Amino acid sequence: MAISIYGGFLLVGVVEEKSSRVVEVLLSRLRPTELLAGKIAGIGLVGLAQFAVVAASALIALATSGNTLAPKTTPGTIGWILFWFVLGYGFYSVLFAAAGSLVSRQEEAQSMTFPITAVLLLGYFFSFGAVQSPDSAAALVGSLVPPTAPMVMTVRIANGGVAWWQIVLSVLLMLATIYGMVQLAGRIYAGAVLRIGRRVKLREAWRGGEV
Repeated sequence: MAISIYGGFLLVGVVEEKSSRVVEVLLSRLRPTELLAGKIAGIGLVGLAQFAVVAASALIALATSGNTLAPKTTPGTIGWILFWFVLGYGFYSVLFAAAGSLVSRQEEAQSMTFPITAVLLLGYFFSFGAVQSPDSAAALVGSLVPPTAPMVMTVRIANGGVAWWQIVLSVLLMLATIYGMVQLAGRIYAGAVLRIGRRVKLREAWRGGEV
């Protein structure tokens, strides 16, 4: 939910800047990829700060209540949740930003979120399966594949018993995929963000972003 919420903020921000033509002023000083990276980082830091406040509040409440029902690994699990939120946001934020650059109106922006939300829901449902069988083949694959890894790996770590190499491999795959997606999304963003007044086709944006 947090990834979807902050990704939605990013998409709306891109559309607002495009429809109001503020982006034209910004791009007179910045390159498209710099502007895109700045927006992703800015909203991501806000999301992480709010997420961290909620996590800290939960830990304080847990410590002061003397609740003995919570597992001793709860603080560590919350730390992993924050870590995977960062990676998950990094993966999905570039999709939201690229989607926002293809449209010029908020009404059109909602339709662009459906494919991204569908992938998020897939990871959400995979995580339910991982709760029941954290060591199953489906849970293992789901925790390694970047679109579902932020949700599924968190569940598997919370259940315990995840091999260290699986965590390392999942993180490396996420980082490599995020890097590649930033390059692709940057080109789409550059080719679409200045095309105002109509919905831009993906192929047209790709060609327009060619250097």
